[in-house]
Parts: sequence; C-alpha cells; structure tokens
Amino acid sequence: MKMNFGVLSNSLDSWRLLVALRMKPAIAYMVAKYAKQIGEECDLINQQRETLIRDLTGTKPGQAAKIEEGTEMHAEFMRQYAEIMGTECNVTMVPMKLMEVIDSIVESEAAALTPQDMLILDQFFVQESPEEEFRNDDGTPKEAID
Repeated sequence: MKMNFGVLSNSLDSWRLLVALRMKPAIAYMVAKYAKQIGEECDLINQQRETLIRDLTGTKPGQAAKIEEGTEMHAEFMRQYAEIMGTECNVTMVPMKLMEVIDSIVESEAAALTPQDMLILDQFFVQESPEEEFRNDDGTPKEAID
C-alpha cells in the first residue's frame, strides 16, 4: 500500500490504542505484526528527523541540538521535514478488513477506540465495497438506525 510518512506518523496513537485491546488470538497476531511494521517505518521517520536536526545544527550524535522557532534554520527544518513527511513509504497491507478486527475485539474493550481512531485505522485495511458496508454476513440488508 502506498502512503506517505505523514499519514503513517499521524496514525501511531490509534495503532497503540488498537494493539492494547484484547482480541481473538489469530487476529491479534496479525494486528501485532502489522503494527510492528508500522512502528518500524515510524522509527525511520524519527531517524531522518534526528539526522536533519544534526545536519542543520552541525552537531554530532549524542550532542544536544536545538532549533529555535522563528529562525531561518527553523524555516529550513520545517521545509525539509515536510518533504520527509510527504515521502511515500511502502507498508504491506494485511489482507483483512477493519471490521474483522473490530468484531474480534472483546466487547468490553471496543469502546476504547473513538470514531476518529476508526477513520484513521480504516485506511490501513482492505476496503469494504459499498454493498458490503450495508449488508449482514448472510447478505441481508442491515437495519437502519433511527
């Protein structure tokens, strides 16, 4: 799946919430492996950010480095960091739908995910066709919510 580092980085908190929930073992294993892959990509972002700061400040690894807001150096940092965040990363999508994951979560724990988390996580899973979204597993239409 193609997406940029910015989307990946912004999803990290939602992934942390998801992997903390109890779910059926087979699904939990797949989610854990997927989350690990995403975490590794986010580690690359952090490494690139640290390298950028060191390059701009002229510091070596382990030395304290600070870029003051409002400076030319900060503007350059923001420009280059935006390029990093816009760079495409390649995350291998697992072949499952988000609703499969949600359905495997122990009911008492499912409330931990907000609608915002669901929207963020949705882009990492196989998308349901519009027909599937409004049908039960047996193919009958889902009831409308009044």
